[in-house]
Amino acid sequence: MNRFTSAFLLPVIIGMSVCGGAVIGNEVPNSAVNNDMIIKLKSCAEEGSSECQKNLGHEYLRGCIVPQNFFEAENWLRKSAMQGNPQGQALLGLMYEQGKGVKRDCSEALYWLQKSADHGDSLGQCNLGIMYSKGCGLQQNYTEAFKWIKMSADQGNSLGQFNLGFFYSNGLGVKQDYAEAVKWYRKSAEQGNDRGQNNLGDMYERGLGVKQDYSEAMYWYRKSADQGSATGQISIGYMYENGLGVTQDCAEASKWYYKATKKKTVDSQRVIEGFKQRRADGTVKIKCADALK
Repeated sequence: MNRFTSAFLLPVIIGMSVCGGAVIGNEVPNSAVNNDMIIKLKSCAEEGSSECQKNLGHEYLRGCIVPQNFFEAENWLRKSAMQGNPQGQALLGLMYEQGKGVKRDCSEALYWLQKSADHGDSLGQCNLGIMYSKGCGLQQNYTEAFKWIKMSADQGNSLGQFNLGFFYSNGLGVKQDYAEAVKWYRKSAEQGNDRGQNNLGDMYERGLGVKQDYSEAMYWYRKSADQGSATGQISIGYMYENGLGVTQDCAEASKWYYKATKKKTVDSQRVIEGFKQRRADGTVKIKCADALK
């Protein structure tokens, strides 16, 4: 039984990871080295370098070596995008798609992502494809979505590869093909993408496109969970709850589910509610949900 993969929302997500690795919210302590780097980057950006403008905007977006500041992020990314920098265009488009520091505007997001994708940028291509899959700012079109996501995946973008695997797994814009799904999930997983790792594990768990192998499933789930992925943590909890490839251990299951609740994602909350319901129904030992009270 699958927990969430068949209903997995494609990730245009600022705050976790978007296509190409735009990660936000991983704050680390400021240091003299970081401050010096930002001073130099800002000087370069003010001199008009579109690449420096893009990098500076990205740092404000991420909030890793400077305090997160969406106003500054939008300011510098727009300067970069206006100069035709394809990654600056893609990141600006994502800000509008997610409504981060700006009013959510699918039309504006589409405008910048299309420009980026037309320049051949894998970040723009992947997320333009996702816009088509969601019907954000244009008519939903899985065939067009598949086209752009495949372009991204063919360039080696790990989340493009993840999404392409998802399209093959679910028959979106292409004939359903589990073997192809496994191929692209594996490419993504081997690059260290936590979503690719989780979904590759899921294919092994269910025996789709590969021989069913719970040990291999757990191997990839652990890789995903070790990166802090709530979906990977949920997957491990599910394996322990049901004794798949491991000795059934409700305490261990509840530990992993509890870790996932800290992420506050839709998937984690849905699984936790299901876990509590099974406890209420008497199908799960009461101690399985002790940590979830």
